[in-house]
Amino acid sequence: IPPGVSLVAPLFIGSYSKISGSGQIGPNAVISPYCLINNSDLICDSLIMSGTATGSHTELNGMAARGSVLVNLRSGATVTSPDAFILGDVRDGKEQPSGNLASTLLAAFLMLLLLPLGLPLLLLSFVIPSLVLQKSCLGNRRMKTLAGDNPRTPFTLRQFSFGPLLLRRWPGFFAVMAGDLTLIGAAPTIEGKAEQREDDSIFGLDTARGLIQIWEVEGDVPESLEEQHARENFHAVTRTVGTDLKVIVKALTAFPPAT
Repeated sequence: IPPGVSLVAPLFIGSYSKISGSGQIGPNAVISPYCLINNSDLICDSLIMSGTATGSHTELNGMAARGSVLVNLRSGATVTSPDAFILGDVRDGKEQPSGNLASTLLAAFLMLLLLPLGLPLLLLSFVIPSLVLQKSCLGNRRMKTLAGDNPRTPFTLRQFSFGPLLLRRWPGFFAVMAGDLTLIGAAPTIEGKAEQREDDSIFGLDTARGLIQIWEVEGDVPESLEEQHARENFHAVTRTVGTDLKVIVKALTAFPPAT
């Protein structure tokens, strides 16, 4: 819990929960274990059940929340939030695989689509090594349980040093084919930076893998590091085929870049 969070008794915060930002928790707030409270403005007179993630500028007053479902404790009315960045499910106890068939097939399609551009650049990189950037990554952490710390296998992520998004990421499609990456998701954790994010490791969210970040598409308005971090966490725990397709369409329509 960072110093900016205001705690007003009486309240209860369960184990393995993370609270960030500068909002107010309490009075009369109960946050169950395995919750992610990400910069929420106010939580009072409310019950947050296990596995629930709340987003920035969320105010829960007299509510019970479980995943994306809200119950008004005064009236009994129930509503489901359609926005995973406001309210979502951390998927307690579920496994998040390191790769999937859809990502593999799409990576193969994009490799073939960009082959006339990507292959010559890859061959040229043997003569001019600076054409390809390499990052040593810690490997996938599968979110089997929120409290677990599953082992990771290091790998090297490669990308071109210039060009539009999809072309830059073309060498990385090999990592998707090998199962080291999923195509859509958060950025890989780079060696040397993992120590700065140990507070997230309890959730297993710091190493969700992806080549096309949800916030990193040509033409998008640049986001702050906090906004990127919020999207990374919430996309990792709530990603669906629908949200992945939106990112893919944004990336495809941005290639080639407008002149």
